[in-house]
Amino acid sequence: MRENLNQEATMDEDRKTFYIGTEVDPSTGQAGAPVLYPSKDLTTHGVIVGMTGSGKTGLSIDLIEEALMDGVPVIAIDPKGDLGNLLLTFPGLSAAEFQPWVDPAEAERKELTVEQAALETATTWQKGLASSGIAPERIAQLKAKADFVIFTPGSTAGIPVSVLQSFRRPAGDLGDEETQEKVKGVTSALLGLVGIDADPVRSREHILISSIINDTWGKDTDLTLPDLIVQLQNPPFEKLGVFEVDTFFPPRERLDLAMRINGLIASPSFQSWLNGAPLDVERFLRAPDGRPRCSIFAIAHLSDVERMFFVTLLLQEVLAWMRLQQGTDSLRALLYFDEVFGYFPPYPFNPPSKVPLLTLMKQARAFGLGVVLATQNPVDVDYKGLSNAGTWVIGKLQQDGDRERVLGGLEGALQEGGGTLDRAWFNGVLGSLKPRQFLLHNVHTARHVVVESRFAMSYLRGPLTKGQIGQLMASRKIEFENVTHEALPTSGPSRYLAAFPDGIPVQFAAVPAGTTLDPYVFGEADVAYEDKTTGAFVQEHLLLSVPVSQWPAVDWTTAEQLPEGMTWWDKAPDGVLFEEVPADLQKPASWKTLTARLKDVLKVRPLTLLTSKPYKVAQQNGETEGQFMARLGVLSAPDITGAVNKVREKLQEKQHKLQDDLTEAQQRLNIAQMEARNRSSAATMQTAEAFLGLLVGRKRSFATGARTRGTAQTLQEKANDLQQKVNDLQQQVAVLAAQTQATVMAQEQAARAKYLAVEAKLLRPKVSNIVVKRVGVVFR
Repeated sequence: MRENLNQEATMDEDRKTFYIGTEVDPSTGQAGAPVLYPSKDLTTHGVIVGMTGSGKTGLSIDLIEEALMDGVPVIAIDPKGDLGNLLLTFPGLSAAEFQPWVDPAEAERKELTVEQAALETATTWQKGLASSGIAPERIAQLKAKADFVIFTPGSTAGIPVSVLQSFRRPAGDLGDEETQEKVKGVTSALLGLVGIDADPVRSREHILISSIINDTWGKDTDLTLPDLIVQLQNPPFEKLGVFEVDTFFPPRERLDLAMRINGLIASPSFQSWLNGAPLDVERFLRAPDGRPRCSIFAIAHLSDVERMFFVTLLLQEVLAWMRLQQGTDSLRALLYFDEVFGYFPPYPFNPPSKVPLLTLMKQARAFGLGVVLATQNPVDVDYKGLSNAGTWVIGKLQQDGDRERVLGGLEGALQEGGGTLDRAWFNGVLGSLKPRQFLLHNVHTARHVVVESRFAMSYLRGPLTKGQIGQLMASRKIEFENVTHEALPTSGPSRYLAAFPDGIPVQFAAVPAGTTLDPYVFGEADVAYEDKTTGAFVQEHLLLSVPVSQWPAVDWTTAEQLPEGMTWWDKAPDGVLFEEVPADLQKPASWKTLTARLKDVLKVRPLTLLTSKPYKVAQQNGETEGQFMARLGVLSAPDITGAVNKVREKLQEKQHKLQDDLTEAQQRLNIAQMEARNRSSAATMQTAEAFLGLLVGRKRSFATGARTRGTAQTLQEKANDLQQKVNDLQQQVAVLAAQTQATVMAQEQAARAKYLAVEAKLLRPKVSNIVVKRVGVVFR
């Protein structure tokens, strides 16, 4: 018999069949021929049902071992921690190999030392494998043919897994319906993780998040969790259905949702979800050297919501991978889900994991993906969904209700294939099953078989602890280090605009695409200043800007005053990036603080106002210094002219009198000069006549000419004196003219200094005259 089993098992490697055990006669219990299950029959999926102690886990591991021996890769979801036993294969079957994995507590209960328990275990496996016709060489073949990896999402015990991959746009062309399925699953998983049980059709949270994912993926862009958080506060669309986004889902409530998700990723415990092997199904199915990989996803350490979150994401990734494969009739890969309880419940329960599981059960056959679901709680499984399974493996069920439930599901499966169920025969068989015995129903064969599962090549020592998983994966961590880092994006420019509290204005500079905009806090205010002395009332319009980088120590006293008439847009230009904004500016309290600080600065903000004390006037609203001085010049012109004219009139009187004296002296000089010339001419004539008389013999006296010359000399001396007086008067006139000009100029300068004098007066506004119109943010 053993030789026959060895021969059949050897043939199994070539015939693409799984050696899962030996046929048993249910009436006599007598063992028969080996049961070789055709691997291609698993493309119609399988269900394994059995209570605790039925041997269900052993049979499941047998099935996985056989798949790997045939080169079929396996993705195994392990909620209990049993499937890590697949790594405990010892070709030598020696006590030394088993000893490190023997449970000391179990040995103590048996009153054995660890060494004795190891020897006993080794002996049990030697005999068990021998009875199943499995030689140690086949264990060695299994270890050589397959690659085993234990992934531990949310933990670094094994190989951690990053979930960020699931928020990236799907690779390849999935089609609209398939993409929507993935969007729905990812959204449901995320909301479930933050404690929101969301209906895809009625839940505002689900509709908003799925719409954001659709919008981002529709732009051929990946989505990160920080991007999602930002867009929740500031969605990239204005309407959801016929309603405005703010009406459908008010900003304050969107902020609450964003804060819940942000709190999730900010939690230190969540960081282990962000660094690890990406959810790449191809990598889960094949090792780099091409060997089939058994990827075990141990999730026993997670909470219920975390398990649901990860399982949903993983199933969605498997679905997406499946739809990119070509069709095949052979078994391409196996998805095994141990203890599916809670993930595939009956109507009306609809957890996020149920939809992708049901889709796999309905569609995976065409792509060569086999799905095997195991459970010990048949009452909590959707048997209408399991009617898509072509293979049912049913172990011992203690309760009559459980058997009836299973028979109901099995009957549905038979009816789907056009068959009927002999309830009496099935009920009799199910009631007589012993541990490790299973009723095998395969729609591809005409007869039902009771099979006793073969002995597992793996050491079934029970659930592995996190420490034991870490021990098994210690040598594999280096291998995955180069491909597992996928941290959340840190600070830096983003294509998504941060959200701000409702009512906070957000403005944008008009810039070309590709520009990175820096955020500035701006404040717009009207401030009025009053001067009681002059009655002046000056209103100033302020537009102040402070870099957000100053937060939280924003100093309005150092703000830049922006010019009037700047062009700002209410909507962001296309294709720009936004520098990071502090998270505190997304809180209403922060803007209250900024507004209060601006008011405090404006209260003591001085205004220099030019005033004129003589005229009690001041600069008017909007009047520049030059304009004010020009106005003051018009006001002071009469006073300056009057002061100058008064001085000029006094000096002109002196000038007129002196000019009159000069005129009189000039006239007297003219007369004296004329008389002196006449006397001199007469004296010359008389002298000439005396000389002429002598020449002609007349006797003439020279005394008359001498007397005349004396008179002429006297007159000339008088004229000289008068000339000196005229010269003196002319000099006095010139000096007085110069003095007049200098005095007038000095008087004009003094008058100008008096009447054009201004005072720079510092004014501060009253609180009632300060109006803060807006405090917001501008990207420029």
